[in-house]
Amino acid sequence: MIFPIHLSGAAKPAFVLVATHGLTDLDSLAWVAPYSTLALLPLPTEGVTALFCAASVYHFAADGGPFWSLTVHTAVLVIGLLFGVQTAFMAMLAYLALIHVPGHYVRCVRRGRGRAVQMALAVGVATALFVILTPEIDLAFGDILQKLVVAHVLVEAGKS
Repeated sequence: MIFPIHLSGAAKPAFVLVATHGLTDLDSLAWVAPYSTLALLPLPTEGVTALFCAASVYHFAADGGPFWSLTVHTAVLVIGLLFGVQTAFMAMLAYLALIHVPGHYVRCVRRGRGRAVQMALAVGVATALFVILTPEIDLAFGDILQKLVVAHVLVEAGKS
């Protein structure tokens, strides 16, 4: 599935800070196999989205356990059904920016990966400052971005 997303105001730098947290994957060569495999693997769009959803549920369990992750995902699904994809995306973006990414950085530091956090934050802040100056952004959250998320989840699963 392709999710059309509109970013304006504070959502633009928030999205950038969330997106760049995956740069912590680059602190070792463990990223090469998952990222290259998913980039080259021909999957139908429905398969990519199913994999993305499953990976997301698995990954958010690091924030507060499996029940927490299922609750967050169920809430976002209900928001999407009631108010649309854009509102659901904004709810997920708020969760990612306020809960998941800070928790991810804390877990990285505790595992001795502080330099990776510094790099990801530096790139994220620099890019966020740039996008503040841009007009509104429309993007298609499709196969490529969903595969990037799945690759990030696989890398982090191997480092936990």
